[in-house]
Amino acid sequence: MTWQVRTMLPQDVAAVFDIQSLAYVPAMVEALPLLAARLQSAPDTAWVAEQDGCVMAYLVAYPSIGGRISALGQAFSLAGQPNALYVHDLAVDPAHAGKGLAQAMLAHAFAYARRQNWQHVCLVSVQSTSAFWQRRGFVEQTGLDQQQLEKLASYTGDAFYMKIALTYRR
Repeated sequence: MTWQVRTMLPQDVAAVFDIQSLAYVPAMVEALPLLAARLQSAPDTAWVAEQDGCVMAYLVAYPSIGGRISALGQAFSLAGQPNALYVHDLAVDPAHAGKGLAQAMLAHAFAYARRQNWQHVCLVSVQSTSAFWQRRGFVEQTGLDQQQLEKLASYTGDAFYMKIALTYRR
């Protein structure tokens, strides 16, 4: 059986936490109750890649406004009239690296954002991943206001706010 991307379920949160713990430095691992609360607040924008009941990767996002950053360790603040999908977290279990899971998760997220007619997909690049995001078309955004810079500073190490404009076929 091949893997599939599907909506994240509450019973997946423990596996998501385990993958997060493998993918990030300890200072950036977010608490299990926070992960569960985020899933509850934005269940339509949380997905996992799984095979035979094994979660191999995940992507957690939420409806946002381009230019707004989510601070590390804070609850999501969903926009009432969003124009962007904010990808807060994408991680692949290192045991399943190289299988195209990250690209499949992103394709799923982009398709969702397009169905909503949103203009952008946004994220914060951490742990030297900006080249990964740039290869996928994301561009670092500068000129952030003080409040957004403070949220960006909540991340350990170098962190960059990045955005990509969604294109639509006519």
